[in-house]
Amino acid sequence: MNKHMMKSYTVKYDTILLAGDTGASRKVCGRNKSFLEIDGVPLFLYVLKSLEKAENINRICLVGPKERLNQAIENHQKFLENTNDVTILEQGESLYSNAWESFLHLYPEAREVASNKSVDIEKAVLCVPGDIPLVTPLEIDTFINLCEVDRYDYFLGIAPAESLRCFHPQKGRPGIKTNYFYLKEGKYRQNNLHLIKPLKVKNRHYIQKVYDCRYQRGLKNIIKMATEFIKVHVGLEGFWCYCLLHWNQLLSRIHLDPLTLPTRKLLPLSFIESCVSRVLGTRFTSVVSSSAGAVLDIDNEKDYRIMCEMFSHWKNYQHQKEETLKTKYEQIHLNSVSRHDAA
Repeated sequence: MNKHMMKSYTVKYDTILLAGDTGASRKVCGRNKSFLEIDGVPLFLYVLKSLEKAENINRICLVGPKERLNQAIENHQKFLENTNDVTILEQGESLYSNAWESFLHLYPEAREVASNKSVDIEKAVLCVPGDIPLVTPLEIDTFINLCEVDRYDYFLGIAPAESLRCFHPQKGRPGIKTNYFYLKEGKYRQNNLHLIKPLKVKNRHYIQKVYDCRYQRGLKNIIKMATEFIKVHVGLEGFWCYCLLHWNQLLSRIHLDPLTLPTRKLLPLSFIESCVSRVLGTRFTSVVSSSAGAVLDIDNEKDYRIMCEMFSHWKNYQHQKEETLKTKYEQIHLNSVSRHDAA
């Protein structure tokens, strides 16, 4: 939270909640990740509930296997707030097609953007996956309020490593440890929240290619992604940047983190953002947030088991942390008002 959280008005965004399992989507326990359950509730419903309670969310477009989504919502009506306009769409063949068709459903006028000068190409939507059950309404609102929509067109949330320590394995307690991007400013992990102006992203089809190769531990995916980077002419600087990121991750995996320090200096966050902007053909930036619930998606059976075991504990931790933050910023606001009245 910062001054952006204290706006006198609330800007609301339509949201695309992706709960599909087609294309390059990875199944866990042989199932669509969004339908895995914690305490008897499918994961996507935890995300939907947080979206419904977030102040900055307007309409919600839920895309996935339509019949199963409808049935799950019907079975858990008491769990949801049901305060937003929720539309359920049948999934397509890929993540990109799901997101794009959902956007066109929300803004049908965008289908004729080339010939229709009245189309608002600045329209932005929030995109979130259905397998981040720890995401909170405050985390969503904080991310949105930190997005400078008059300056950029694509926002990706990232969390510093320090904010994820509570979720790491600890003595006598299981946890989930993620891989980080080692940059000049520190260690970061993306948090799965995307605010996008689709009509301002020239190479938006590349988002699918990045998604297809997102598991970057495999040499095959690393080479495929490097090849794609060369194709879009990011230049030697961009290719060098990509190689350094993987070099730092390799050092981390073999427990040689201190050796990343010299190369981190060559990777400022602004340089990464510049490279991504060129690849996507848009004005891309990252949004740093200390909230980390949206970071922990479910990518394998082990993480799912740990999430089930630790879910209540982690939810209580998040609640206590957010209550402390709310109290802190309410006090700052009261002090600011008091000084203004005194003046």
